[in-house]
Amino acid sequence: MNEEPSNPSFEVREEAVQTQTARSSRILYRSLLLMLFGTEALILMWLLPHDKVTLYRLRSLLPLRSSSASSASQDPYLEAMKNDPEIGTPFLPTGIGKIVRQVAPKHVRYTLLGYVGNCASCLNVNLKSWQEETKARGVGFVLFTTAPSLIAQTFFKQQGLKVPIVCDIKGDLVKQLKALWPGRCFLFDRSWHLAWIDRSPGPQYDPLGDTTLQAVLKQ
Repeated sequence: MNEEPSNPSFEVREEAVQTQTARSSRILYRSLLLMLFGTEALILMWLLPHDKVTLYRLRSLLPLRSSSASSASQDPYLEAMKNDPEIGTPFLPTGIGKIVRQVAPKHVRYTLLGYVGNCASCLNVNLKSWQEETKARGVGFVLFTTAPSLIAQTFFKQQGLKVPIVCDIKGDLVKQLKALWPGRCFLFDRSWHLAWIDRSPGPQYDPLGDTTLQAVLKQ
């Protein structure tokens, strides 16, 4: 039986087509990646000026400036934190403050009050970890939000939380405590006087890891 002779020129053309196809696929893949990274960069550039917490942390990583005044002007929270309530300030005895006292755990030396903003999903802290840490240390834990009750409860279910949450719709607690950023925490003693205040804005902050708070808890 005679076999048909192979066609070298056809095989060369076929190999060239396959090579060109592979090259085109790689170029298309790289173009898509560049477009994706470019889009993410544009989104980040738009969001960053609006996210003061992240901006504060990024600036804190930069080398210190020679002028303290210039450095201070770059930290969006420094001026605002000068108006923080002083240690020993009594908690609101009426209104929303009374509700917080009612839902807070009883017979504990300290209660950690945490602000979660409007319960947005972008809150970049591990609340469930805080819940476990406070329980292990025998510290009461209550959260407050400016969101309505339905949104707050939905947020809690998503986060797997089982601690009390109070809806500060009018912002009374936000104003009194100077809750400048979502995730800011305040520690109160058993007589509901301020014992510690969070002064470290930033994502992934853990108040129970703060050495100043730890020192207060040991008193």
